[in-house]
Amino acid sequence: MCEELEELQERLGRRFADPSLLGLALTHASVRGRGGRSNERLEFLGDAVLALVVSRYLFALRPPLSEGQMTKVKSPVVSRRTLAEVGNALGLAQFLHVDDGLKKHTRYPASMVAGAYEAVVGALFLDGGLEAAREFVLRTLGPELERVQARRHTPNYKAMLQERLQAESRETPAYVLSRWEGPDHQRRYHTTVHVAGRECGSGCGRTKKEAEQDAARSALQRLYPDRQETAR
Repeated sequence: MCEELEELQERLGRRFADPSLLGLALTHASVRGRGGRSNERLEFLGDAVLALVVSRYLFALRPPLSEGQMTKVKSPVVSRRTLAEVGNALGLAQFLHVDDGLKKHTRYPASMVAGAYEAVVGALFLDGGLEAAREFVLRTLGPELERVQARRHTPNYKAMLQERLQAESRETPAYVLSRWEGPDHQRRYHTTVHVAGRECGSGCGRTKKEAEQDAARSALQRLYPDRQETAR
């Protein structure tokens, strides 16, 4: 256990004054004995700390974001899916203490890994205060925060395609998920877009929505090659 905690602290980039907090953050409720403890309370605390850190970061951005804009950025960043991806990238799953039944799974549920990430944030807050938790959250979620913010400034290709087709009294585009690849935390989706039963574009992305936007961009370039705003 001690060796595991040493390795994980190196991955997290933080030395705990009280390593037992980190051990508790990795203790799933499935192995909690009678009267024992699990990471559920730390997960609850970490969820609140995570929301505070991300909200404070968004509040300080310049130019200022509206309340609605902050919500749109924050929601995907603190989602179970994103936290599970980051938790898996940190290798939290391999350090989780679970019962023998769960150990049989080749991959733990995203909710379990996301919960472990939140519990680690809670443990960091108790061990080193808000600054320790803030540094960890922004270091591990920073790339996702930047990606979501950048997406706010990306043209809505799906809306553009639909508007142009409607202006020409043509059918509404239909999006078809053709395939996906990669593990849950690194999945890539491939989508095609069809107009009147004919494929006119294809695209890919980390989410189904991103893949559809990319497919719409491809269709705009194919159907309206003279429109410069569809170029990347």
